[in-house]
Amino acid sequence: LHFGTDNRRTFGETLPGQRFWAPKIGSIEPTVCCAYKNVVIMCGTNDVRQPDVNGPHDIELIYTLYHTKISEIRKLNPKCKIYVCPVLPTKCYRINQGALHFNSLIFKKLVHGNLGVQYVRGFNEFLDEDGSGLLSKNLSKQFDRHSRPDLLHLNLSGIRKLAGFIKQTVLGRYQDAAGDRNRRHLPTNWVNGRPYSSVAGSSRPTGDPARGGT
Repeated sequence: LHFGTDNRRTFGETLPGQRFWAPKIGSIEPTVCCAYKNVVIMCGTNDVRQPDVNGPHDIELIYTLYHTKISEIRKLNPKCKIYVCPVLPTKCYRINQGALHFNSLIFKKLVHGNLGVQYVRGFNEFLDEDGSGLLSKNLSKQFDRHSRPDLLHLNLSGIRKLAGFIKQTVLGRYQDAAGDRNRRHLPTNWVNGRPYSSVAGSSRPTGDPARGGT
């Protein structure tokens, strides 16, 4: 994923910004989020897939660190909108078990907490259509750069879908806000429980030119 104004290679002018790479949750640097109105966090796969992560307790420790990082971002930038992405499914059942538990903690504790965090939805579409619960073969790479089976990474189609979900979530919030503002500016005169403009419109005769009648 890349941010910038080149529509062919980035989110485009509608969603400019900057990408900061954090391979693991501990690498997230909250201070880099200070200057932005929208902060999108996508991190956790490399944490839950570690061989020493063996059960719910280990996942909960990872989530605690994740929550701490989000809290620090909120403290440093109290007015920003924070969006969190769930951990993507993989082609490994063991990793997926940890990812599912981690995602449930994000949704139940973080999104429904008091930090004003919003969940990026749509990630179920990355699951394979065969019902296995694994990462879709159509949206992921078959091999890595060493010609080994790739269990984790999206291909170009998957990246485009991911970018679309993020863009839809962030821009959708602005569209909803614009709609609310427009509704607040509608006429407030009411007659018999209906907006005055609606009553006036329905009272015109059928042949009124303003309604296109004949």
